[in-house]
Amino acid sequence: MILSVGAVLGGLLAAGAAHAFPAYSAAHLNIRSGPGSQYPVLAQTRYNQMVTVNGCLKDISWCDVVYQGVRGWAAGQYLDYDAADGSIVLLSQAAGKVDIPLVTYTAVDLVTAGEIIAYAPVPAAPLVVTVSPAVHAFVATEIVPPVHLTGEVVIGAVLPATVPLYAVPQSAYQFAHVNGQRVLVEDNSRKVVYVYP
Repeated sequence: MILSVGAVLGGLLAAGAAHAFPAYSAAHLNIRSGPGSQYPVLAQTRYNQMVTVNGCLKDISWCDVVYQGVRGWAAGQYLDYDAADGSIVLLSQAAGKVDIPLVTYTAVDLVTAGEIIAYAPVPAAPLVVTVSPAVHAFVATEIVPPVHLTGEVVIGAVLPATVPLYAVPQSAYQFAHVNGQRVLVEDNSRKVVYVYP
């Protein structure tokens, strides 16, 4: 389950900007410095915000994107494509509807895949959770061991049963520390409802 945290430096070979196209975030989505959840977060989108896709890895797991002037990597499973026929599909399912330029990335160290974070699509009206200052303060200062998983931690993600959840006083939610981020989680469904910036 633990990821071997590789060096942030790596090689990127991207297609030219002439082949870039717009896509939209299907969740609150991290833009990272490399194609993996072990890389630092450079920016974060909100739900349904446009990013420019320069290209993707062959399996569409990660895409080289630009968001509000910040260039980085976004998880392909959370990018929607607005096809010419009016349909909206996940980029990973858009084969034949868009010509996705391929990019490569060579990390210095090997990253060992761990458990994968599942994802339940965010409804048209994204879940909005109000967090009290007391809950914010508790979660921000409570020290718990971090867990590293394959995949992004976004609102709507479902954490595997192996991820420990911790009680939060005065809250209906529990919290976890996953991939360097603290999140509030529904107890029964284990669905992420809030991601701390």
